[in-house]
Amino acid sequence: MLRVGGTLAATVDKYTGGEPFAEVITEPGGLLPYAKKHIGSDVHFADLQAQVSLDAHPALYRWIRDAWFGNPDRDKVALDTIVDGASPQTLELARATITEVVLPALESESRDRRYLGLKLSPRAVRRTAGTFRAGMEREEREFLAHNFTVDLSGLDCSGVLAVDAITVQTRFAQVGAKKKPVLVFPDIHLHVEHTKVDAFREWFEDFVIGGNNDDDKERDGTITYLEPMMSEPLAILQLFHVGIFRIADEPLPVKGPPRVQVDLYCERMELTTSNTRSGDTAPNKPVKP
Repeated sequence: MLRVGGTLAATVDKYTGGEPFAEVITEPGGLLPYAKKHIGSDVHFADLQAQVSLDAHPALYRWIRDAWFGNPDRDKVALDTIVDGASPQTLELARATITEVVLPALESESRDRRYLGLKLSPRAVRRTAGTFRAGMEREEREFLAHNFTVDLSGLDCSGVLAVDAITVQTRFAQVGAKKKPVLVFPDIHLHVEHTKVDAFREWFEDFVIGGNNDDDKERDGTITYLEPMMSEPLAILQLFHVGIFRIADEPLPVKGPPRVQVDLYCERMELTTSNTRSGDTAPNKPVKP
């Protein structure tokens, strides 16, 4: 279980990292024919990488949203673990920073369960005996790879059969530098059925070949991650200032209709648990230590 600010935010399918380690220093060996090595004076902690449920508490999505606005730190983050044959334990993460969020790959023909990927960088990690109770206060709903919709303003997106995984990273300025962290929003790669790609080709012809690619020609949109009955969203990835830059026919598949890959850039993204444009309100203030 992932806890954020004392709130049970999401179940964790699996995780790695969080262990302490020392840096090995290599120095010239002087008269020796080999280098000397010794342990550095600082203890470091490995990044923690976790796969968590998309049907997460809003506390987690608020943290992600703040991270994408340049405020990625949180205190009071913990991971409660129960492993068969072992006593429960809690990993307390001091000043945890979100450095990466991975939205899962989507595929209309897949029934696989998919998760939200998180990479957290802690200042320190403490392991304690677990005193928590097992289970969420509510039953989380699964997210399956085919339960999604894509929408781009003014375009027919009904032919989108798949979307590649989307990884959002926060790159930090060097310690002591005056520059603020830079948020890097990745390109989006859609896979569209060849008989339903005309709208994208027309946009490409106008936007790229015709040169009509000013800001007002970019589009907004959403990728919606739906619960198993496809009646309610578990999460919505809001896309702002989307442009098209490439279309390419894909190799003929072993089965299913031919596909066309459509490559888009996106200036800004927000991940929310509702269809409200969260950009209409100011982001949460960072949590102070």
